[in-house]
Amino acid sequence: MRSMVQERARAIALRKQGYSYSDILKEVPVSKSSISIWLQDLKLTDQEKKSLKNRRESNISLGRIRAGAVLRQNRLERERLLFLTAKEEFKTWADDPFFHVGIALYWAEGAKRNSAFMFVNSDSEMMALMFYG
Repeated sequence: MRSMVQERARAIALRKQGYSYSDILKEVPVSKSSISIWLQDLKLTDQEKKSLKNRRESNISLGRIRAGAVLRQNRLERERLLFLTAKEEFKTWADDPFFHVGIALYWAEGAKRNSAFMFVNSDSEMMALMFYG
C-alpha cells in the first residue's frame, strides 16, 4: 500500500496532466475532499488549464452523444410496442366497414401533427359519421 504522501504526489501529477478530480479519484484511492484539499493551492499553467477545458468539453460532448443514443433507442422501443399494439387492435376492427371509412376520413381530414386525435371538417353529417359511426 502506498503512503498518503505518494498518493498526494500522484494526484498532483495527474492534475498537471489534465485529469479531472473524477479521473484522479479513479487512480488515487482517497476521498474527493482529500483530493480537493491537496489540489486547492495548485497553480496550473495556461496549457494545463486548456487541457482540462478540452477534456471537460470532450466529456460533455460524449455524454450528449450517449444520452442521444439512449433516448433514440428508448423512442424506437416505444414505437415498436405501439406498432404491435395497433396491429393487434386493427385485427379487432378490420371487418367493420365504418372503421375503413373512419380511416379514410382521418387520412383526408385529420390533423397529424401531434399525438392527439383531431378531425377537422365543417360538414355535420361527416362529423357525425366520424364520431358516432
